Amino acid sequence: MAKLEPCEEHIDQLTQAAQALMRLRCHNRGRERRKLRHFLVDWALLQELADGLDAQLQQAGYLELGVQPFGAWVLVQTLQVMSRFLMLGFELELYATCELQMIYWYLQGISDLRLQVHQVTQRATEVQAAAVAAAAAAKRAEKAGTNKKKKGGDKEKLKPSAVLSRGVRLEVFAAAATRDMCTGLMMLIQILKRLDFTPPTDLQFTPLHRRFEQRFAVFSLLVRPPAFTLDQYVARCNTDMGALPLTKLVDAAISTFKSAKGAIDRALHIPDLLATQSDKVDMLALARVAVANGVLLASTLQQPPPPGTRRATFDFKTHPCFPVVKLTESPVGS
Repeated sequence: MAKLEPCEEHIDQLTQAAQALMRLRCHNRGRERRKLRHFLVDWALLQELADGLDAQLQQAGYLELGVQPFGAWVLVQTLQVMSRFLMLGFELELYATCELQMIYWYLQGISDLRLQVHQVTQRATEVQAAAVAAAAAAKRAEKAGTNKKKKGGDKEKLKPSAVLSRGVRLEVFAAAATRDMCTGLMMLIQILKRLDFTPPTDLQFTPLHRRFEQRFAVFSLLVRPPAFTLDQYVARCNTDMGALPLTKLVDAAISTFKSAKGAIDRALHIPDLLATQSDKVDMLALARVAVANGVLLASTLQQPPPPGTRRATFDFKTHPCFPVVKLTESPVGS
């Protein structure tokens, strides 16, 4: 396909962009994050190019309608870069405590989109594989002259293979675990806010809406996915989670951390899925964070101490991006 017009030129452009992305990982974390900000601006242009390439291939008959492999690939790469950009902020200790909830909210949205794209891509793969198999079967039947003799051939169901590669399966499990972990941390922080357990924050000079704009400004330049807004974040916190009684919010958070642990366990028990030691270490660290925060919720916050009597701390020693929350006695007069 790479030799077909208009594929050759466009695939070359996509290849160069992918190579540039891999080169970014050779920098230290601070420089990588700075360069990712500029990279996202350039990468946004590739989405239109890839979508146009898919449309031309559909018109030429090489792809079924609705099948968009190049557009989906660029979108997945964009989501991965967005996630990497935010995760590096944790490793570089850029975020204030008051910003953690909105960062996890954005990461949860990115992870959810990654899972949605995967589902759409799987369905498109099956559609394309079925079309190719049907065309091949029709060609064989026509060549053999058996298409008239064989009855009920149109009713035969084709079952295209949908075996996922190791990398795709790992990405799906990681996205599911990240989504649930971020959702659980969002809920846990909301609980701490209700109980006045979060440390005091000075927002006089940099209010929360300004922090939101600064943290996610680079994403506003993207066409796909569209940037999440402050109104969406406020509605999630005040309307969705804010409407729940404290006991139900605690139960929901416990269930979400259990779900994250379940996704991690499934990944750990699939042979050869975690091919590198770093993958295993990261997954095990995520599991410990999920368990520790779930235990805190079940043991302390289902019947919480009086408001304002505890102070929450966020410990990133277990995992660089997802903290273990701990409660200590609140200092007198704080």
